[in-house]
Amino acid sequence: MAEKSRQHIVPRSYLRAWADANTPPGQEPYVWVFPAKGGAGRKKAPVNLFLRRDFYTRTTLRGARDVAVENELAEIEEAFVTIRDQVLAKHLYTDGDERFLLCDGAAGGRDGDVEEGAIGHRGVRSEARGAAALRKGRPLGGRGGGPR
Repeated sequence: MAEKSRQHIVPRSYLRAWADANTPPGQEPYVWVFPAKGGAGRKKAPVNLFLRRDFYTRTTLRGARDVAVENELAEIEEAFVTIRDQVLAKHLYTDGDERFLLCDGAAGGRDGDVEEGAIGHRGVRSEARGAAALRKGRPLGGRGGGPR
């Protein structure tokens, strides 16, 4: 299987936040999934939910796979998790840059219609750079991922 071909349309970090608190020790945390038209629920690990093969993968003019968008979305997700776990969970103050990354992370860095595959990536590169700076403890400043 190609590198990073299983891509989540709903970030795993978001799904993990909904994991069942009663997951037995040693078992991968799971969320409950219910059919849209009713019926019994079942347990599924977030790693196995909301996947699309090569959803964000582009093909270069030479036919090579380009997973740059997936990589950048992963950086945004990582920044979101860092702020959620290190700032919000401790009820600490968030500044404008952190709030922007939280909102962007909660939105998955995406806009558009997932079902139709019309996903827009507004400023993903600068947001990912801002996320990387934040993880390294550097102030974001300028256009490094903050509100525009």
